[in-house]
Amino acid sequence: DKKDKARRNLELLERQSAEGLDTAYHKFNLGSEYLALGEWDKAADFLVRAWNEMEDDPRRHNYPYVPSLASRVVIALREAGRLDAAHAQADAGLVVFPGFTDLVFHQATIARERGDVDAARRLYERCLEMGDAPSKYTATVGCGSYLALMALASMAAPAEQEALLTRCLEEHPAFYGP
Repeated sequence: DKKDKARRNLELLERQSAEGLDTAYHKFNLGSEYLALGEWDKAADFLVRAWNEMEDDPRRHNYPYVPSLASRVVIALREAGRLDAAHAQADAGLVVFPGFTDLVFHQATIARERGDVDAARRLYERCLEMGDAPSKYTATVGCGSYLALMALASMAAPAEQEALLTRCLEEHPAFYGP
């Protein structure tokens, strides 16, 4: 159902493009629909272009969709296998949104995918220090709490894993992951 909706939305957005609509927000919407369809390269193309268009706007942090853009462009680049670009994009997003834990969480995931377990642990621990991002960032709940704990537990030795999972259960009893 989600893919069908994304395809329908994409048809409408592409029709608007053909009619000349070419704004950063329009590119964000196109990229978001390609992301929903798992078309990582197309998603990354539109989302990077949208981010680049917003780069010179001193008010970009005031647009409600830009935090989502900051996160989605990193996700699209990572899924497209462009890990260096994804990490750099997360850094760029953190300049604009310094409290956006999701971007650090994405960097931890990138480090883990690269096989750099030490960097991944440091970044997941930083997520825990930061806590969940403010809701104004349209953040993923848990990046600064239970999701980071679960990620750390999945990389830990058995004794440390048990301690992390126990902590997760104690601090977040409604989260059933542990």
